[in-house]
Amino acid sequence: MDYLSRDEYDRLSIASKDLVRAAGGAERAREITGYKQLAQIQRCTTIDGQDRRFFPIKAIAELEADVVESGCLPPVTKCLADMAGFDLVRRGTCKGDGCALTSLSELMKVFAEASSTVADAYADAKLTSEEQAACIERLEALLDQTARTLAILRGEKVSANAGEMA
Repeated sequence: MDYLSRDEYDRLSIASKDLVRAAGGAERAREITGYKQLAQIQRCTTIDGQDRRFFPIKAIAELEADVVESGCLPPVTKCLADMAGFDLVRRGTCKGDGCALTSLSELMKVFAEASSTVADAYADAKLTSEEQAACIERLEALLDQTARTLAILRGEKVSANAGEMA
């Protein structure tokens, strides 16, 4: 009894093929998994035929650990998440309302700091070079936080480091 549609099985096969490619090819995948023959890898990455097989979870975990270490998203895990209706996002990134609220709060804080710095600089009607530099620094931080907040509100992935778009 199949619980997944033909299309979903095909997507998993393609993700397995992408996994092997991302790990450095069939020979490298064989080394990582400890499989004895390349034919074992090839059977797990075929898209056609009745004899289609899938990698055991242990092999997927080993291959995806290698792929993640190189900075890529794990393709089989991403495929499974997509099929279940989830987005696969690194823990160090923000997406969604919780991060939007945090980012909006941070934006208000940075805005208040910039406003205070500019107000203090102009309080005596004289702008020193130190005050000018401080104003520029605070206003640039405000621009960075504004861009970050806009990206999060648009649903774009933003890294944990301020200003870096993923």
